[in-house]
Amino acid sequence: MKKTCFLICFLSALILLGTFTVPLDSYPSRSITDFYVKWTYPIEDFFVTTPTLIDLDGDGVKEVLTSGGNNKLFCLEANGSLRWEKTLAGQIYPQIAVDDLDKDGELELVLSVQDNYVVCLDVEGEYLWQFTTGYEIGSAPTIIDIDADGYLEVILPTEDMNIYCLDHNGSEKWRFLTLEYLYASPAIGDINNDGLLEILCWSHGGKVFCLDAFGKKLWSTQLSAGSMWSCPALADFNNDQLLESVFCDEDGTIHCLDSQGNELWTFTYGFHLYSSPVITDLDHDGSQDIIVGTYMNDTICLTGNGQVKWGSQMDWLVFASPALADINNDGNTEVIIGSLDKHLYCLDNAGGKLWSYETIDKIYGSAAIADLEGDGVVEIVFGSYTQTLYCLGLNYTSSSPNQWSTFRGGNFHTGWMDSDGDYIDDLTEVTYYESDPYTWEGEHLPKVRPTNLFPNASIFMVLISLAYIVLGTTIRKNRKNV
Repeated sequence: MKKTCFLICFLSALILLGTFTVPLDSYPSRSITDFYVKWTYPIEDFFVTTPTLIDLDGDGVKEVLTSGGNNKLFCLEANGSLRWEKTLAGQIYPQIAVDDLDKDGELELVLSVQDNYVVCLDVEGEYLWQFTTGYEIGSAPTIIDIDADGYLEVILPTEDMNIYCLDHNGSEKWRFLTLEYLYASPAIGDINNDGLLEILCWSHGGKVFCLDAFGKKLWSTQLSAGSMWSCPALADFNNDQLLESVFCDEDGTIHCLDSQGNELWTFTYGFHLYSSPVITDLDHDGSQDIIVGTYMNDTICLTGNGQVKWGSQMDWLVFASPALADINNDGNTEVIIGSLDKHLYCLDNAGGKLWSYETIDKIYGSAAIADLEGDGVVEIVFGSYTQTLYCLGLNYTSSSPNQWSTFRGGNFHTGWMDSDGDYIDDLTEVTYYESDPYTWEGEHLPKVRPTNLFPNASIFMVLISLAYIVLGTTIRKNRKNV
């Protein structure tokens, strides 16, 4: 009987061990030296977009959604072959938002068509709904459950001077008239710590609007007289439980506002800023950093109070926004960013150049980083201006979860980082999926929640069955001996 008890305890211990993954810092790492072109795909127009990387059909392998800036939407397989192609009625705005809007177990694609409408497609590119605005659209849609009703909404600033909120079926819930042209996607967050989400959006004329979840203006402030193309980002820099916001204007100034719209500091760099800021603790020193590309041919990193930590010089202008990931799992976050000098750069967390890849033309759009094939190593997908989409493979044994894998942080475009690298940004995890944004539980597919609670499920079931067989055999033997 003692042997039996020992065996059952031993098997139980194996079962418990089988449910845990190896800590990230226990994986071997390699120096950042090796990358290669995995594939390229020709796009029929000048490429200024950021691709969207998402597992559309739940098979564990991601697809690539992209448009060259014309009226064609492409869906590629992980190996770069064409899955399907869709022609729309107007020019597609670069970034595509993806989630299961209507809770039917299938993902939907939401994208802006510059002429004057936003469209929702299924995973095969077929129309589900369309919403028409009063004028052109120059911003990417944001997906968020803004009013905590349990359904996702679409937030869309447009050039008809309105900020729209659409429900999951594409019907208008509300609109707010700003009397200003709007080109930049908003930032979303509980800015004033009242338990409700707010929307921060700024106009082409340099005015910032803060709206509540139902489209009521809480405050507005005029920051700059220059044009605004860059999208804002949010963070709590001073740990006061209130969110600060960071904006970059065309005059070359970075602005930081408090939760009531008061300017805390500015940093003037001297020329245009088109890149959207990324906020994260880049060097793991306990403080948030701001990383942004500049028109002065470099990428800079600022502290949360506006002081320069480093700058990394490129050979020409930087329009793109950074993407962040620990691509070789060495415990350090790398910065991936393209430049008009035709190079995609990989920087370390102190701004040092680790490697670069030269394309055939300028790089305007941001890179997207994801493990396309599910092999534990990420790929980097980006486009150059002359009609080419690139996928770079990495010769590493593993990669860590991404923190800011694409434009606006993730496929929902909220302007938040993805701390646990499950391809759901922190804000969406907390407010909609009600999961821990700092605990990686396996890649989180929007149409299945929660996923991968037991990463070694097959081993788990075998060991459970074995334990029950041993226990049953022992009980039968004991009964015979009675």
